[in-house]
Amino acid sequence: MTSITLKEALLQYKTHLDATRSPQPAANCFNQTKSAVTRYLLTGMGYPPPAGRKPTKAETEQVEQALQSICLEQLGRALVDLDKGFDALQSNETQRQSNRSRIAAFLKWVEEEGLLPRKGRQQRTHRCPQINLGRGAHTQKRLTVRDHKLPYGLIAVKPKEVELATKIRADPLATEEEKQWVEEIEQRLALDANAENLYEFLTKERFAHRQDNPVSPSTGRLHIKHLRLFLGWRHYITGVPLEQLAFDVLMPHVQLPDEDEDDSSVIKAAKKAIKKIEADLDQELVSFQDFLEHERESQSPHTPQHYLKAIEKSLRCQYHREAKDTTYSNVPGMGVIQKHRAALRQKEAAHDGVVDLTLKWLDLPDVLKKIVTPLRQECEFRVMSGNQRPLSSIAASFQRYAVWGVLTYEPPRRQEEWRRAKLTSSCLLTDKPQGAAVGQCIHPLPPQKARYNRTEKYYPYLHKADGVWLLDHTEFSYKTAKTYKKQSLEIPNVPFPDGKYFYDYLEAFLYGYYRDQQGNWRSAGELNAPPGANWKLYSLRMTFNPQPVLVGKAGKQQVAMPQGVFVQPQEGTAYDTVGFSQVIGKAAHRLTGQRLTPHLLRDIYATWFLDQGYTSQQISSLAYAMGHSEAMLRRKYDKRKANQKRRAAQEAVSAIVSEHTK
Repeated sequence: MTSITLKEALLQYKTHLDATRSPQPAANCFNQTKSAVTRYLLTGMGYPPPAGRKPTKAETEQVEQALQSICLEQLGRALVDLDKGFDALQSNETQRQSNRSRIAAFLKWVEEEGLLPRKGRQQRTHRCPQINLGRGAHTQKRLTVRDHKLPYGLIAVKPKEVELATKIRADPLATEEEKQWVEEIEQRLALDANAENLYEFLTKERFAHRQDNPVSPSTGRLHIKHLRLFLGWRHYITGVPLEQLAFDVLMPHVQLPDEDEDDSSVIKAAKKAIKKIEADLDQELVSFQDFLEHERESQSPHTPQHYLKAIEKSLRCQYHREAKDTTYSNVPGMGVIQKHRAALRQKEAAHDGVVDLTLKWLDLPDVLKKIVTPLRQECEFRVMSGNQRPLSSIAASFQRYAVWGVLTYEPPRRQEEWRRAKLTSSCLLTDKPQGAAVGQCIHPLPPQKARYNRTEKYYPYLHKADGVWLLDHTEFSYKTAKTYKKQSLEIPNVPFPDGKYFYDYLEAFLYGYYRDQQGNWRSAGELNAPPGANWKLYSLRMTFNPQPVLVGKAGKQQVAMPQGVFVQPQEGTAYDTVGFSQVIGKAAHRLTGQRLTPHLLRDIYATWFLDQGYTSQQISSLAYAMGHSEAMLRRKYDKRKANQKRRAAQEAVSAIVSEHTK
């Protein structure tokens, strides 16, 4: 076990106190403990005693240096040294008792956490390393200086609001204020129905008169989300009444003249109307982007792009019967939107990012060494003191490590692919592999018809074929699927020095594992029966009570579809974007102090390959494995600094100069 310093132990002890006590008692206990250490224990260990009750600046600096230099192994005689400190400072009995109790409590905690090894003790195995390293919550490390902002979007009506509105509507004694609230609920319900109509237009496989292809359900929901925010700005900020809002009619509709229209007055009137509404739309988009930048303090040009995409989709729906082609170029307002989007693309090209990368960045070897490897070690069933961990905690450790493993043991895919990945919950008997043993766990793909129905084709599936785990993608289940088509991505079975493989951990998480009293374990994917009398089967993923993924309109009839691979431990439901990102962010911050994100892992891989001089063929292969082009990798994911980009050329020039100046 790697030794830690007394200062590090005190910081971890403070985190422990903060987590187990209310704020003021925790602060009092820690301050008294640190005072006992710095005033009496250090004096007894031979460090200069303080001159007065309040240490000087120089004494404080000396104490901090001492805490940083003392290893916990030096505390083997801590209580003896403490008595020496009491004697040197001529402490009275009350001071001795109170400070000795604080030091004793601290030493007991150190021992329980396994931070203070004892001589002669047999090396302990199957111990989970210290998980809480005293860095606090990852959200305390602010990445931007923006203040929290109040929400401004239109919120979908909740079932409880509908129930309450029904009661008020039937109440003859309802107040005028209550009646106005019911009217607002009815208007919001009409908007919700309107949003569903737009969602159908965007996602339905076949929609009459629509010129372009449907988008995935997740993309459709994202467009609706941004339109709710845009319409909320219209209503709450600019004062447009709810009854004048619609998701699929963002501006007054103009009847476009037919191509064979020969009445010049009709054409002239239409052009005049279009010119007016386009000028109004242009001004509104300017005002909305000013609102995002100044009121919401949005600094990234990527943010307004999301809104403009959604607004463009709304215009396509509004004029889908009159559009001439897939570009919708004849639709009023489309040119205005394209102008704003082009201006934002120019800003994006010159934009360095909002967040200081030094708060988030780790080089690829550090990711594997400082995060992924410790997460594997955290899958053990005992803490360092020897106490058994709760099964739910062990299951969470296995899932956390599995998530990091699939995102780092191969070129990282986009986080939504693994966040949305599913497992089959049943299969046809005719699909049973030949030679499968009784009780053996198998995971084939769903039947072809079920795999390509309206909803399931947008989800990747984790399955096992011929002993290899694969993430199976359809032509619809990932962002660049239209370019790279159907893919089946092999998950590497990484070997480890202790004889385990990555598949052991993945299958233990999925199926559970057999474990003996010493902590030796084997996955239930490998065995279909206990290997010995003292071995017991423990479920891991099933302790989360995973729920099926519900597909369909909220509040209406929904269909239960197969479960997600990774689920939220408390709810058993599939992760959303924020929850999945926190699996990465919390672990990274806890172990390294850095605020990594799933997407940043893609930047880290690309930057490492480009900076380390890998061949063009290898870089092209990396880009393909990550699901995009080499040009995209170099343009978007390359985070090298200017001196790193110049280094190879400078080294070559230096060699030439050296050769010809001898």
